[in-house]
Amino acid sequence: MNIYTYDANIIQKKLRVFWLEICNDLDFVLLEQIRKMFEAQTPQYIFQKDMMRHTCAILLAVYAWKKEYSEFPFTMILRDLNGKPYFSNCSDKKHMLYFNLTHSGDIAMCVTGASEVGADIEQIQKIPTQVAKRYFDLTEQEKFFKTTLDKQDEVFYQIWTKKESLLKAIGLGLRGLGKNVENDWICTPLFIREGYAASVCCKGEYSVLIESISSNDLMGFCQNICNNERGDGG
Repeated sequence: MNIYTYDANIIQKKLRVFWLEICNDLDFVLLEQIRKMFEAQTPQYIFQKDMMRHTCAILLAVYAWKKEYSEFPFTMILRDLNGKPYFSNCSDKKHMLYFNLTHSGDIAMCVTGASEVGADIEQIQKIPTQVAKRYFDLTEQEKFFKTTLDKQDEVFYQIWTKKESLLKAIGLGLRGLGKNVENDWICTPLFIREGYAASVCCKGEYSVLIESISSNDLMGFCQNICNNERGDGG
């Protein structure tokens, strides 16, 4: 497990980011079994790989809950009317934890905090310039088109992940594109892995603690849950 900190001198608020590289070492039958224990509503995916990414992201949220509350109070992951996930007992002041999920390529990621948060990660790919013209405001377009061609794709996704993490934080997702948003949200770009762009978003200043979770970490965590369900201990 590797841990990195962004802006550690800022102590007002702390976000925790957990990310996982999805690989063949993972037992997806077990992971799916555990996911179903905690997620009440499962989004529909056409491709199996997207479902695998989703499952890993959900389990990172459960893992994050365990890190925050070692007694592991029962909780379910529900979704609001806009589809934003939340912990069912987040109304309990003793167990307040907000989170957001994202996945792309072979990376799943979860961010947690004490207030509403948003996250987005995207694998950097070739992007048509007309997409920037359609979705970026004038300031964003200027930054994009002033970038040299060899860096445009990277800059596009840096802008995009900031934009999407903000829209996910306020609970609108991509439906919020073009809407006016109050300006006290702060979006922070993150380096997760080469070939990806990522951002998190929250109101007010905050520091970010990034933890990479290995496949062994996640499998051991899920096996412990399975053992406890059967009464085997562990």
